[in-house]
Amino acid sequence: MTRWAFPPTFRARLLIAIVVVATAPSALALAAQGLPIPITRRQFNDFFEYRGRWTLDEKASVGIPSPPEGIEAMRFLAALNAPRELVIATTETEFSVAKDGGEPEVYRIDGTETQERDPRTGVGIDRFYRFTQVADSVALTRRLRTGTPVEPGAELITDAYSVAGAVLTVERLRSHVFPPGSVAVLKEPGSHRMTLVYRRQAPR
Repeated sequence: MTRWAFPPTFRARLLIAIVVVATAPSALALAAQGLPIPITRRQFNDFFEYRGRWTLDEKASVGIPSPPEGIEAMRFLAALNAPRELVIATTETEFSVAKDGGEPEVYRIDGTETQERDPRTGVGIDRFYRFTQVADSVALTRRLRTGTPVEPGAELITDAYSVAGAVLTVERLRSHVFPPGSVAVLKEPGSHRMTLVYRRQAPR
């Protein structure tokens, strides 16, 4: 008996042809009966539930340290990067957050890291943003380059955002990266975990 040996590429193409031939009659049968042929449609996630204006509920929040004596509460919150107001806008490709009326932080939904730029000059600065989806939450990481070229480091602030109705919860963790890539949480105000609770505001 003669045995035929076909190369792997030929076998792969043959398998694809068999699948196409096997599925074609079902599509032709639907068309013959006047029935629509099913088309696979993509549904993009634009994270619409996060959109809007949100105000900090300090009483419901946990882990915000008290400001030192003589320091105004609003200035202290700003230093902790715990804004009183968030304005979130989303598209199918970007997730942006404006804090206390400042320039928005722009995150690419595909996970590509973006660099903040000086709004006046357009020059890139040492602050970067990365978006990650974790289950039903989104994680926004801000990375600030620190250290020296010889011993580079970074400060990381990661916020896990989740929405339930009119409540936005932000789980905050601030840490630092030291050479050769170790991550540490420092014992200083704002470096421990915080839970920031925001309430959705009615459109103005």
